[in-house]
Amino acid sequence: MTIELTNRNYITVDDSEKLTEADIIKIVNGYVNGNEIARLQKYDDYYQCENSFITGKVKDKAARNKTPNNWIPTAYYSTIVDTLSGYMFADVQYMTDSQDFKEVLKNNNVMIKDMNAGIRSLAYNKATEIVYTTGDGINGFEIKFSQIDPRQVILVFNKDIEPKLFCAIRVMLTDKDYDYKIDVIYNDLWSSHYIKGETISLIESKPLYFKECPVVFYFADDMAILSVFNKIIPYINALDFLITGNANDIEKLSDAILILTKILKDSDLKNLEELKAIMDVAPEERAEYLTKNTDPSFREYASKLIIQEIHKHSHVVDWYSPDSGLSGEISAKAMKTRLFDMDMFSKKVEMVYRIGAEKRIRLINDCLFKKGKQTADDVEIIFNRTLPDDFLDTMTALNPITYISDKTKLELSNIDVEEEIKRIDEQKTANMERFNINDISQDDNNMDDNAE
Repeated sequence: MTIELTNRNYITVDDSEKLTEADIIKIVNGYVNGNEIARLQKYDDYYQCENSFITGKVKDKAARNKTPNNWIPTAYYSTIVDTLSGYMFADVQYMTDSQDFKEVLKNNNVMIKDMNAGIRSLAYNKATEIVYTTGDGINGFEIKFSQIDPRQVILVFNKDIEPKLFCAIRVMLTDKDYDYKIDVIYNDLWSSHYIKGETISLIESKPLYFKECPVVFYFADDMAILSVFNKIIPYINALDFLITGNANDIEKLSDAILILTKILKDSDLKNLEELKAIMDVAPEERAEYLTKNTDPSFREYASKLIIQEIHKHSHVVDWYSPDSGLSGEISAKAMKTRLFDMDMFSKKVEMVYRIGAEKRIRLINDCLFKKGKQTADDVEIIFNRTLPDDFLDTMTALNPITYISDKTKLELSNIDVEEEIKRIDEQKTANMERFNINDISQDDNNMDDNAE
């Protein structure tokens, strides 16, 4: 079997036969010692606010007895990821008539697992999940799906023009007797092994009955292997230096300045006399200038500028900014306008993420069919956004306009026209019934008065 590594770090193989033991050892050792797992671990460090870049610099300063040496890593990576994941994945709905399918989702806490997959797809550009069954098959079985740490999962694709997942290998550390415990998962076979050095031993294997490999992967970007927020990491590193006090060390401050000089416009120089002066100073003299002339206002201005770049390149609104955040009174329409870029970016991510969600549906349907339950043939996946309600603003603006119909006004206000007409008719009928009852009651009272 020929094993290749593509330019996206995907392993591809000929899928005419199963992996040999030698193939498995080669793939596992290559993954454990390769760039892919190192990349995922770096993203995890930033998400956990353990920024490896600044921690390395702090250790370097400690070894050289340099002060000040504060360490306050910023949580900006997790802030950006959590903000967008909350916006995108807090209310994912699966519209179907199959009650059996809905029951599977409910029993598996689908809302929590959707959020988990969404966070990892944004943070790592890789979330992984497995669909499986529990039970002996004789007395029935339960359909399950669970998240797997993407750092543990090696995805192996075939060599089609549009590669399909051939199998997945889950790698777990074990005790001192072995290096790893692994699961190799095909559509028709699940085998578990121990690996020690170049030796692999089979623990157990069991048949599977899926039409495709039951491991589901969720990406946020289909054009690159990097996280969609990889581009903001250099800005986070620069911000760390500025806000922790390490910017007092000249070599660290220079790193931040190199980033700033690439994005500053001439109009910005009037707000940053230090930088203007630095541009006029010979390179060999800048260290001395910085030592003598930098002041706290520079750090404050530079921090705001870097934060602005972080939000611009992540397409996530800065809710704490006095210019674009939640301070002061703001209309729902203005808020939606601020969310426009973030919403467009979310739709781009959603299109890629849906591939995984649709595969999960196929696998669940496969299991439902084998159980003799009702499958969900046409499932509509709706990613509801958390948006401000601008109904009152819209209706206030539309109400005085006389050259469009009431029906058009309802449509522009995002109201279901047919449903609203139905409700108005029901209201008219109810009002008429109440009117008739009141008339009858009044006539009865009049008759009683005349009888007396």
